[in-house]
Amino acid sequence: NSFCTLLESIHPMSAEGDRSKIYKLLSRVDWEEAKAAGVYKGAPIDLADGFMHFSTASQAQKTLELYFAGQKGLVSLEINVADLEAACKASGVDGARLQWDHSKSRGEDFPHLYGMPLPTSVVANVIDIPDDR
Repeated sequence: NSFCTLLESIHPMSAEGDRSKIYKLLSRVDWEEAKAAGVYKGAPIDLADGFMHFSTASQAQKTLELYFAGQKGLVSLEINVADLEAACKASGVDGARLQWDHSKSRGEDFPHLYGMPLPTSVVANVIDIPDDR
């Protein structure tokens, strides 16, 4: 059972091409810290790149394999795009936005959050990623 299959079993409408939900992979420890703070500021790669990386349901398995191989204690945050876009507008931060950017290395568009940390209030669901994936 792949993680992508797990996501699609939870939300069958999250099929390839569906941009209504996006996912952020991170450690449970980082999620617990973010919940306490009210925001997730991002992983080192997010901070280095100047935006927060997300995946669609169909992209999440490959992201997991490429960037989280061998890691245990992971979760996936499920975010409704409409809620995140509303939070960007409500933030009042100039340049706060969700934008789809093309990744040459992976040959598809990925959702990126610019200009603000991820408010934990927009997280619709927290999905445990099996350690034995």
